[in-house]
Amino acid sequence: MYWRTEPPQFRSDHRRPEKLNKPMYFCFQGPQLVVGTAGGPWRPLNAVEILDANAPILAEHYLGQLDGNDCVAVGFEPESPLNEGYSKIGLRQILGNTEEEYFYLAGRAFQILDWDRTTRFCGSCGSPTTSQDADRSKFCAQCRL
Repeated sequence: MYWRTEPPQFRSDHRRPEKLNKPMYFCFQGPQLVVGTAGGPWRPLNAVEILDANAPILAEHYLGQLDGNDCVAVGFEPESPLNEGYSKIGLRQILGNTEEEYFYLAGRAFQILDWDRTTRFCGSCGSPTTSQDADRSKFCAQCRL
């Protein structure tokens, strides 16, 4: 199987549009990828499925657009149960069982959610950080890092 090094149809962006166009949600519960009720190869959840999974959302990060569809990374509360029919798997388990663009974006979604979780507090002084609008970064007002 040939794998490209970059998803060619993807346009990265951190600024979420006011209205999402056919959104695809790359959902994680801790380190586990959430699998929807549809059979077949893994795919991101759609707007109906993300509500139907019925898990509290801790974090959302806009990823950009894939073929004009908006992509969003979603972190569910790790300990909350998912509705019947939804399950969790490790990211590597979808390798070879999904479109390669979905695999790349699921990996990116996991990295961004993990970065967000681990940078809530300043690594220097321990104060809470704030997300910046200009780019995907955090700022500590206490020590100006």
